[in-house]
Amino acid sequence: MKEKNIITGKIIEAKADASESKDHIVTGYLKIEYHNMVFKGFVPDWRSYFPYTEKSGYSLKYGLGDELLNNLNGKKIKFTLRFCDYPNETKILLTKDIGISLPNYADLTNLSGKIIKIEQNKEFPQNEVYYLDCGFYIFKISAEKGKFIEGNYIQIGGRLDIFIEKIY
Repeated sequence: MKEKNIITGKIIEAKADASESKDHIVTGYLKIEYHNMVFKGFVPDWRSYFPYTEKSGYSLKYGLGDELLNNLNGKKIKFTLRFCDYPNETKILLTKDIGISLPNYADLTNLSGKIIKIEQNKEFPQNEVYYLDCGFYIFKISAEKGKFIEGNYIQIGGRLDIFIEKIY
């Protein structure tokens, strides 16, 4: 499985989360359209992509504050995703042998999908790494050993993070 899955989509909304002033956005969210899906994710390194102390990078091209947010709308974006999961927020929705499929999805606070692969977690031996197919992206999540089996459909709480590769 690929470690870096770059997706190309279209920004349909950029929104500030925390600001120091009108032009100094510290953290923010992007709502992105990908094929016929729309999802919203947090941009954890907002200031590294859009610096405001010295106008450079995308800030130089798209402006600061509200001007930046408005100018990002409609732009194409290449990005990767990561889901910061909260294992205690995980539940099995149904298992493969029931024979019903659920819609796979990802939003700002939840993932839903099918576990397609399980590996040992080398960093935390008491856990396993579960590959969760959400239909358009395969996420790696960690949970205690034996909690799930391949084919389980699960829903997990957490936060969807967007890492920008390129905006154009």
